[in-house]
Amino acid sequence: MTPEQKPVYARSCFLCKEIFTSTGKRKSSFCPECHTSPLFNVASSLLGQIRRAEKAGLSANVTFEQWLSTLDFFEGMCAYCQIVPYKCIDHFFPFELGGGTTWDNIAPACHGCNHRKGSHLPEEILQPDELERVRTYLYTRFDMEVTR
Repeated sequence: MTPEQKPVYARSCFLCKEIFTSTGKRKSSFCPECHTSPLFNVASSLLGQIRRAEKAGLSANVTFEQWLSTLDFFEGMCAYCQIVPYKCIDHFFPFELGGGTTWDNIAPACHGCNHRKGSHLPEEILQPDELERVRTYLYTRFDMEVTR
């Protein structure tokens, strides 16, 4: 390969799953069409958490469709306070304590609730109603995964 030529990579888009090619040093995970999709930021944020978990050797098997289902369940709001739109992905059982990026361990959170919870165990920080609401939802995801 000459210096003028850039390597070409065939990739599957994280969002639409279509095969596309990318060139250059950085291998994109999104096709050009999905880079302009309204869901791009949501998908990019999830992919970042998946990569973070994989790098730490933790489970990272949530799909984009599962995350959209979770966001739909909480109507795009913070799963904890239910007042503010979600802005980040929270690991219910903290990432720092081994909680992976799985359908039964992530919840949408606003910056305030995510910061308040931090790397604490949920029962150490959350109010009883917050704890019960999110725990119940996540446990149903776990049951769905086990019965598949």
